[in-house]
Amino acid sequence: LLQREELLFKQLNYYYPLLAQKLRGKSLPEATRIWRDEAFKGGIKKAVATTEHIQKATLMAVKRQQNPNDPEAKAYFEQQKNKRLIKEQFQEMMNNYPESQ
Repeated sequence: LLQREELLFKQLNYYYPLLAQKLRGKSLPEATRIWRDEAFKGGIKKAVATTEHIQKATLMAVKRQQNPNDPEAKAYFEQQKNKRLIKEQFQEMMNNYPESQ
Protein backbone atom coordinates (compact mmCIF):
# COMPACT_ATOMS: atom_id res chain seq x y z
CA LEU A 1 0.00 0.00 0.00
CA LEU A 2 2.78 2.42 0.93
CA GLN A 3 4.62 1.65 -2.27
CA ARG A 4 1.52 2.27 -4.39
CA GLU A 5 0.35 5.39 -2.54
CA GLU A 6 3.07 7.97 -3.03
CA LEU A 7 1.50 10.63 -0.76
CA LEU A 8 1.09 8.14 2.07
CA PHE A 9 4.72 7.11 1.80
CA LYS A 10 5.82 10.76 1.72
CA GLN A 11 3.93 11.36 4.96
CA LEU A 12 5.48 8.28 6.53
CA ASN A 13 8.91 9.46 5.39
CA TYR A 14 8.28 12.91 6.89
CA TYR A 15 7.03 11.74 10.30
CA TYR A 16 8.98 8.46 10.63
CA PRO A 17 11.99 8.61 8.29
CA LEU A 18 13.79 5.64 9.83
CA LEU A 19 10.73 3.41 9.51
CA ALA A 20 10.14 4.59 5.94
CA GLN A 21 13.74 3.76 5.06
CA LYS A 22 13.35 0.26 6.53
CA LEU A 23 10.09 -0.35 4.62
CA ARG A 24 11.26 0.98 1.24
CA GLY A 25 11.37 -1.76 -1.37
CA LYS A 26 10.23 -4.58 0.94
CA SER A 27 7.62 -7.17 0.10
CA LEU A 28 4.29 -6.99 1.88
CA PRO A 29 5.05 -9.82 4.36
CA GLU A 30 8.49 -8.37 5.13
CA ALA A 31 7.11 -4.82 5.50
CA THR A 32 4.37 -6.13 7.80
CA ARG A 33 6.94 -7.86 10.00
CA ILE A 34 9.10 -4.72 10.16
CA TRP A 35 6.07 -2.53 10.95
CA ARG A 36 4.96 -4.90 13.72
CA ASP A 37 8.47 -5.06 15.21
CA GLU A 38 8.82 -1.27 15.20
CA ALA A 39 5.40 -0.81 16.81
CA PHE A 40 6.34 -3.33 19.50
CA LYS A 41 9.66 -1.57 20.16
CA GLY A 42 7.87 1.78 20.34
CA GLY A 43 5.43 0.40 22.89
CA ILE A 44 8.27 -0.89 25.03
CA LYS A 45 10.11 2.45 24.82
CA LYS A 46 6.94 4.30 25.86
CA ALA A 47 6.41 1.95 28.81
CA VAL A 48 10.01 2.39 29.95
CA ALA A 49 9.78 6.18 29.64
CA THR A 50 6.52 6.24 31.62
CA THR A 51 8.01 4.04 34.34
CA GLU A 52 11.12 6.22 34.57
CA HIS A 53 8.95 9.35 34.82
CA ILE A 54 6.90 7.84 37.65
CA GLN A 55 10.02 6.68 39.48
CA LYS A 56 11.63 10.11 39.20
CA ALA A 57 8.48 11.86 40.42
CA THR A 58 8.30 9.48 43.38
CA LEU A 59 11.99 9.98 44.19
CA MET A 60 11.65 13.77 44.03
CA ALA A 61 8.56 13.67 46.25
CA VAL A 62 10.51 11.65 48.83
CA LYS A 63 13.47 14.06 48.60
CA ARG A 64 11.19 17.07 49.03
CA GLN A 65 9.48 15.43 51.98
CA GLN A 66 12.82 14.69 53.65
CA ASN A 67 14.25 18.12 52.88
CA PRO A 68 11.89 20.84 51.62
CA ASN A 69 14.92 22.88 50.50
CA ASP A 70 16.52 20.12 48.41
CA PRO A 71 17.72 21.98 45.28
CA GLU A 72 17.22 19.04 42.91
CA ALA A 73 13.65 18.43 44.10
CA LYS A 74 12.84 22.15 43.98
CA ALA A 75 14.15 22.39 40.41
CA TYR A 76 12.21 19.28 39.38
CA PHE A 77 8.89 20.52 40.76
CA GLU A 78 9.45 24.00 39.34
CA GLN A 79 10.01 22.42 35.92
CA GLN A 80 6.83 20.34 36.31
CA LYS A 81 4.89 23.46 37.29
CA ASN A 82 6.19 25.33 34.23
CA LYS A 83 5.24 22.45 31.92
CA ARG A 84 1.75 22.33 33.41
CA LEU A 85 1.32 26.11 32.96
CA ILE A 86 2.46 25.94 29.34
CA LYS A 87 0.03 23.11 28.66
CA GLU A 88 -2.83 25.04 30.29
CA GLN A 89 -2.00 28.20 28.33
CA PHE A 90 -1.91 26.22 25.10
CA GLN A 91 -5.31 24.67 25.86
CA GLU A 92 -6.75 28.07 26.69
CA MET A 93 -5.40 29.51 23.44
CA MET A 94 -6.89 26.62 21.47
CA ASN A 95 -10.26 27.14 23.19
CA ASN A 96 -10.23 30.90 22.60
CA TYR A 97 -8.94 30.70 19.01
CA PRO A 98 -10.31 27.46 17.49
CA GLU A 99 -9.44 28.66 13.98
CA SER A 100 -5.75 28.18 14.82
CA GLN A 101 -6.24 24.41 14.75
